[in-house]
Amino acid sequence: MNIPNGVKNILNTLNASGESAYIVGGAVRNSIMGRTVNDYDVTTSALPDKIEDIFSDFSTVNVGKSFGTVVVYVEGTAVEVTTHRKESGYSDGRHPDGVLYTESIHEDLARRDFTMNAIAYSENGGYIDPFGGISDIKKRTVRCVGNAEERFNEDRLRVLRAIRFSSELGFELHEDTAKAVHAYANKLDGLSKERISAELCRLLCGENVKQTLTEYSDVIISAIPALERIYKYDQGNPYHIFDLYEHTVNCVSYIEPALHLRLAALFHDIGKPLCKSVDTEGIFHYKGHPAVSEAISYSVLKGLRLPTKLCQTVCTLIKYHDERISPDSVRIKRLMSKMGADMFFDLLKLQKADILSQNPKFYSRLESLNEVYRQANEIVKTGTALNVKDLKINGNDIVALGVRPGRQVGEILNALLDGVVSNKLYNDKEMLIEKAEEIIRRGVANE
Repeated sequence: MNIPNGVKNILNTLNASGESAYIVGGAVRNSIMGRTVNDYDVTTSALPDKIEDIFSDFSTVNVGKSFGTVVVYVEGTAVEVTTHRKESGYSDGRHPDGVLYTESIHEDLARRDFTMNAIAYSENGGYIDPFGGISDIKKRTVRCVGNAEERFNEDRLRVLRAIRFSSELGFELHEDTAKAVHAYANKLDGLSKERISAELCRLLCGENVKQTLTEYSDVIISAIPALERIYKYDQGNPYHIFDLYEHTVNCVSYIEPALHLRLAALFHDIGKPLCKSVDTEGIFHYKGHPAVSEAISYSVLKGLRLPTKLCQTVCTLIKYHDERISPDSVRIKRLMSKMGADMFFDLLKLQKADILSQNPKFYSRLESLNEVYRQANEIVKTGTALNVKDLKINGNDIVALGVRPGRQVGEILNALLDGVVSNKLYNDKEMLIEKAEEIIRRGVANE
């Protein structure tokens, strides 16, 4: 392993004190895979009090001393240093009832979730891999340490972690592990929304997301019960050849792995079943489903304790995802002005993924969407005014024309922006001043 000097310093300091010390967990796994390593965890035979004594000249923080963990800061690096331990009893299905310290690295590795995470490394001894984790990494396999059902019974979050690793790393679950995942799919009660959310968000941005959402739909629906209404739902419409859940999974896989985009794709049609109507030919229609999907999605996302700004961004994309945008420059500029340029381009990405997840017979709609994208790019390149700040006139100029500061100034600026966006005005200060004076003369500013 290529170990940073700060981490080497911690290992060497522990060894010099007569204690064993190893790098463990994700740092070892990612190093073997050739992936970037950002965080390092160290396990040692030293007890927590001795860890603090050994590193008395360093900055340390006791973040979980009852579980044997002390954070040591060295050379700008924060490293969790944890005493080798065994765990016993998991009455809440999440945390151990008791922790016993041990001098055995093998006993410490035996308590871990998956074989790929149960590998230790030291510069002196190399890899310690009692459960075949290196082999599983090479085979791209997620396999529980020991009995899979026992590992999940100890900590139900491991069910989500298993499929998150599958999505994130592109690994397959070992047969026994997969079987246990399905057995525990409906036993996620008691897990905090924050922990569920953290695993789901990483899962959604994984390279193997389509296969994971498909194979482990029972786990996904258990974590997000609102998705149950779309599972195996026949859309009854010629535009769709997949059921609603399949369509949704495809849409998620077709859009780039940015969290707000993947979340928008996951929830964009969640309100459809509540909006169904049937015409005389037996074809299903879903008028108003974007607004219903938006409302449901906001509730679900807030329930997952996601940041308000992220929820609002996702829901804005859902609100407009079914908007038919014609390749008309004025129409495009109006929507770009309303949403912001970045959000508008994200909307186009969502619409493209949505179309690609429907009946290929209607892929011709991509031609119009591509033209909209081309025109929108041109609008950005030419620096066309899309918000009040882009105008060659500001509030001080309006006040100088005799309008009192306040709401009326904003109304005049918005009217000028509308004129520029509609191609009725040039973004030229002299012309805008002249138009502002006309608006004031008409009394609009005093209404």
